Amino acid sequence: MEEAGLGPVEVVIEGPRGSTVRTVFEPGKGWGQAGPAFPRPLPAEYGHLPGTYNPADGHPVDVLVIGYGPTFPGCRYRVRAIGLLLRADGDHKVLAVPHTEEYVSPLRDLSEVSPEVLSELESCFGLHFPLLGWRDARRAEEWIAICRAVAEVREARMKDRAG
Repeated sequence: MEEAGLGPVEVVIEGPRGSTVRTVFEPGKGWGQAGPAFPRPLPAEYGHLPGTYNPADGHPVDVLVIGYGPTFPGCRYRVRAIGLLLRADGDHKVLAVPHTEEYVSPLRDLSEVSPEVLSELESCFGLHFPLLGWRDARRAEEWIAICRAVAEVREARMKDRAG
């Protein structure tokens, strides 16, 4: 039986684990490299959640996926949020694990992730802005829900202005 909460969400990968290059999709242009590149190889799959909007950077919510791969830019699959890395600039990172037909991660919460993995993620994503620590799966789901609501409001306003 599935636990109460947000449940699995779809991620779009922009940078596979081990990559130093971030790629982004731009409507009308397709996939291209976005700068600056990551300063060190990514310790997790890096992507975003379509249908969300993070007011801190004006882009969809960032996701770090552990325990899956190999992937490629543009790869889409379902994940389940298990934690949230808070940054002082507001560009928080959702920590997620695979939740697909082929594989469902046994990890359910941040407390089950090894300290070494968390430390590696912190060292990669805390280079330019101070980190405010990790939060649990419930907080990650709340962040995703808030950013989905913001995206829906923005889309409705843009339609009103166009119409």
